Parts: sequence; structure tokens; C-alpha cells
Amino acid sequence: MEKINKNICKVLFFIVSFFTQTFNVNGMNNSGGSFNLTQALSNNDDYLSSVCFRSDGNYLASASWDKTVKIYRPQPNGKFELFQTLKDHDRNVRSVCFSPDGNYLASASTDKTVKIYRLQPNGKFELFQAFQDHTGLASSVCFSPDGNYLASASADKAVRIYRLQLNGEFKLFQILQDHTWEASSVCFSSDGNYLVSASWDKTVRIYRLQSNGKFELFQTLQDHTDLALSVCFNHDGNYLVSTSSDKTVKIYRLQSNGKFELFQILQDCTRGVKSVCFSHNGNYLVSADKTAKIYRLQSNGKFELFQTLQEDRPGSVQSVCFSPDGNYLASAFLDKVVMIYSTPPDCWSRKLTIFSAESKDNKLEKKDSEKVTSSFLDAIIVHLGE
Repeated sequence: MEKINKNICKVLFFIVSFFTQTFNVNGMNNSGGSFNLTQALSNNDDYLSSVCFRSDGNYLASASWDKTVKIYRPQPNGKFELFQTLKDHDRNVRSVCFSPDGNYLASASTDKTVKIYRLQPNGKFELFQAFQDHTGLASSVCFSPDGNYLASASADKAVRIYRLQLNGEFKLFQILQDHTWEASSVCFSSDGNYLVSASWDKTVRIYRLQSNGKFELFQTLQDHTDLALSVCFNHDGNYLVSTSSDKTVKIYRLQSNGKFELFQILQDCTRGVKSVCFSHNGNYLVSADKTAKIYRLQSNGKFELFQTLQEDRPGSVQSVCFSPDGNYLASAFLDKVVMIYSTPPDCWSRKLTIFSAESKDNKLEKKDSEKVTSSFLDAIIVHLGE
């Protein structure tokens, strides 16, 4: 009986601490802190264009105009150290992306090629495949969440989709030719059902996966007034963000009919916005123009400017990427430097619960309340087991 009473007290204490630590009266996450510069990586000889973390956070890759892909690994002290340099491209490298299982690294270059590297037993990556299908510079690469597809965007206006074969190689599977100017960015949704592309034709095109494994044009977004430069889904797949030379970040929200509708426009940037990325838990969104601007998710589902990372450096920010665990934010500067920032607690802790805008009594929407209840019960079980 004494043990039962003790466990009941633990549960009651946890209930109070859970809601005290997670929400204030408006439903906002109370975790404080800010993004702080912890390291500057200066190993490149020319402009940087892209950064990407591997899914386990044990590798960070950067792409540069010096024709190289550099791979960094975190050390026990939390700092990143140069581990490998890949020198297989003939011209500047525009984009890099790790496969979800971490076994492949893809790069896109202005030499019109897409190269795939494969992880070796010694932890290094070795050139595995090179595709020369594009007739213009290759600008962006992205793996699908299951690793079965690799998409590449190009100045030849096309998005090419490669499919993983049983022998571990990728083979050209489909060509999407709906854009009328350079395709600048590609991204898969976390469930793999959508593929989105951005183009200099000012449009963002959304493709939907069909039963035959191919992607079909599903929706075209025409809200930008200048070149569309970058696209990104959040991890839940209910937000899609696009950036443009029109200096805006546009946020679209998934509707019940499967289409995306313009939900919010962020207009804090002073230059064209080159890159955008969500934190894995969805609490933060970062954009890149002259500076890296960080937005924080609010209880109404909208994003509000939280912090501007203003480093005293020439040039602009070309690419931004959160580590999957949320502990790091990396930004690639035009002046050859990769900046690493530490993140506040709510970048890697539980996701902020969004309250329904129509709810007058602050009741949780069903979808979000289920998430909170699930994590809440899991936590109670852990505490009772102590």
C-alpha cells in the first residue's frame, strides 16, 4: 500500500510539473534560451552553398564553389572536426543531402552531374555513382524519407527522380518537366507522399505519389512575385515553406483535401531568401538572406520572429540546416565559413502544442491532444518504473 501511495504521489507531482514546465496560461512553451555561436569552420577556399546533417547527427556535410564536399564529425567536446574532403566534381557544388539511413550522400553541381557517395566500413564516404542526365547545372538534391527515391533539380527546368534498385544502385525513374525556367530546389514530405519543387519561373509545384510509384503534378502555387529559391516541409508534413528573391518566406498549411493553402507571409528579410529549414520538432523555422532569421511557433500555429543571427561577416547566408536532434543549427556563409550554433531547450524538447483558433475555452484540438496524452502517459510509465 505504501508503494502504491508513493507511486500516486509521483504521478500527481509529474502532472503538475509537466504542465508547469510545458505551458503558460496561453499554451506557450516556457523553455527559454537563445541560439548562440559555438564554432566557425573555415576550411573552404571559395564560397559555400549548402550544409546538411546526417540523420543521426554524426556527420555534417558542406558544399562549396571550390568544387569540394567537406564532411565534419562531432567530437566528444561537442565541436565539429574536418573528417573528409570529396573532390570529384569539376565545378562548384550547389547542394548536398544524406539519405535517411545515412548510407548515402548525394551532391549536385554546376558541372551538370549528381554524384552519390556510399558509406564505407571505415566511416568514410566513397564515390559510388555519377549521373550525367541533366543538360544544365544541377542545383538541388533530396532523398525521400524511406530512401527509395532521390530527386534532383536543374537549370534545364527538369526535376529528375532516381529510384533505388535491389543492388543498392539508383536508376533514373521519372522526369518531371512542368517548370518553364530553372528548377532551384526540391524536397520530399516526411511521409513521402509529396514532392515539391521551386523554380525561377516563380512557382512552387507539388507532386503527389501515385499507386504506380510515380509522382504526378497535384498543385501549383503562384504566390511569389520573383524567383522561387527554396522549399521545405516540416517533419509533420502539415506546413510547407517556400522562399524567394521577392524577400518573402511563404508558409502554406495542409488542408483536409490534401492541398496546401497560403497561411502566413514572413516579410522580415532584406534580400532574396536562399534557404529555409524547420527544426525537427517543428518549434522553429530558420531562413537565410543577409542574416539567419529564426522564427518561433506560436500557439495559434503561426510563426513569429524570435532571433536574428547577425554575424559581422561579408556576404550573405546561403544555406541553413538544423541537426535532427535539434542540438545544432548550421549556416553556410558566402564568405567560406560554416557557423555552428547551439540551440535553446525547446528546439530539441517536446513539440509545442497548438491550440485551435476557434476554441474559446482553450481546449486542445483532437490531433494535438492525442500527441500530448501519448507522451504524457509514456512519461508517467517511466516515472512509475523508477
